[in-house]
Amino acid sequence: MGFKTFQVDISHISTKDRKIAKGMECQYKEGSTLERAIIEDIYFRNNLINLKIRFIETGRTITCDSVLDGAGYGGMWRIYDKDHYDIDEWRREENE
Repeated sequence: MGFKTFQVDISHISTKDRKIAKGMECQYKEGSTLERAIIEDIYFRNNLINLKIRFIETGRTITCDSVLDGAGYGGMWRIYDKDHYDIDEWRREENE
């Protein structure tokens, strides 16, 4: 497509103005996991969005996908702005 920044109106994207960009630092949350991450790639196929995510601390890479219909459920993966949560505080509270 040639674009690097996208505005995506689905429940998985919880950033300001629902914008994501290739190379963007963000926070990835799924269930009890909260990690600093980089969006390495964004691509669309049919009615799906796919994000390639690299976790900053571990270097582990995953691919997340979702149907572009706005459906969601509790515990699903979400992308937040890089300063949405205080990750250190969140981890302390999770371990109490």
